[in-house]
Amino acid sequence: MAKKKLKTKDAMTAFLKAEWALDEQYLQQIILRMKEINADFTAFFDVGNKEQDILTISGNTARIDINGVLFKYSNILTFLGYGTSVEQIEAAFDAAMQNKKVKRIKAVFDTPGGQVAGISHLANKVYAARGKKELLAISNGMVTSAGYWLASAFDRIIATDRTDMFGSIGVVYTIEKTPDDEYVITNTTSKNKRPDPETEEGMKELTRLVDDIATVFEEDVAKYRGVSVDTVRKQYGNGSVFLAEEALERNMIDSIETIGGKMDIETLKVEHPDLVTAISAEAVEKVKEETKVLQEKLAAAEAKIEELTKPPADPLADVPEEIRKRLEASEAKIKELKERELRASLAVLGEDITNKLLAIHDEVEQEKFDAIVDAFKAMQEKFNKVAAPVGTEEIPAEDPEAEFDKKVEARAQELIAKGMSMTDAYIEANKQILAEV
Repeated sequence: MAKKKLKTKDAMTAFLKAEWALDEQYLQQIILRMKEINADFTAFFDVGNKEQDILTISGNTARIDINGVLFKYSNILTFLGYGTSVEQIEAAFDAAMQNKKVKRIKAVFDTPGGQVAGISHLANKVYAARGKKELLAISNGMVTSAGYWLASAFDRIIATDRTDMFGSIGVVYTIEKTPDDEYVITNTTSKNKRPDPETEEGMKELTRLVDDIATVFEEDVAKYRGVSVDTVRKQYGNGSVFLAEEALERNMIDSIETIGGKMDIETLKVEHPDLVTAISAEAVEKVKEETKVLQEKLAAAEAKIEELTKPPADPLADVPEEIRKRLEASEAKIKELKERELRASLAVLGEDITNKLLAIHDEVEQEKFDAIVDAFKAMQEKFNKVAAPVGTEEIPAEDPEAEFDKKVEARAQELIAKGMSMTDAYIEANKQILAEV
């Protein structure tokens, strides 16, 4: 038989009559939300796994967002974002623990608490994971009741603002009165199945259940925080809620650390290793590029220096051997003639001074050499020194080769006079004379 679908009005009425451990303001927000979206209310009772993912992983740090009322299972409240289910939190925690890259788990709390069911089991799982990874409970507003129960299982509880609230350790059990026109009948051997809170015996039975749950709550917190149950009952407020500073004084939390403060490099490496790796890789690439540019500039500079310091190419490298020898002979002849001419011009200074001047001729600039010679001549003239007569030794008769050199010399001088360089003139003169022979 097909299940009859409830009308929106009937479904909403059934929803409002249900027993929820929920502040009225949350309930009113849900009703307004349903009216805004104008949806079939019954469609939201079975939400499956449609909630947003509460787990995010950045580098080696996993973050689990725990917001709103806590429920054991997913429902319309968790779907609409007014709560978080224990099954969601447990799935996220398991995934973070199984991820080998994750070294730190941050559970970020902003919850007034919620259902007891499932909290003790999950808290014990978190507590058992201590030492395997760093486990941090971070407040983002409120960490109370069942929320504090779970948070106390982490390695540390950290407040991020002085107005963050902690505590409310205890259990509340609400029973709706039976309508006057409704009878409740139980079997005779199970009188405590429906204890009557209006009777002393019934209230005692209900209080016993609440006390038993509260004892588990207190014992868990004592174990997680490393204190005695008596300390939890006396120092943790007997159900009171405290702001961060007083909670810190009572040892209910471990520190107050403002979000957005300066982050040192070591913390950045731990919390965001991928970012550090990316920045480092980018820096390395930039250094490589700059190094490459510098190396190219250095290579260009070295090439320029080599070019500037490279000895000039031999202008006679491609000249035939015979012509090269004749050019070398011509150059030697020219050098000899120039030296004779220079010696003749210096003869008036005497042989000793002449030899000394010839020794330095190639080592000083011509202008400076001429100044030295003029100075010696002036001194000689001043002291009326008589110069030795210039030698008139005869040049031996020239042989055919000497005659050839003489012709080359004359032809080279003609080419030089026409503007040709000395080296090119002697090369061309040799070619021409050889052609005429």
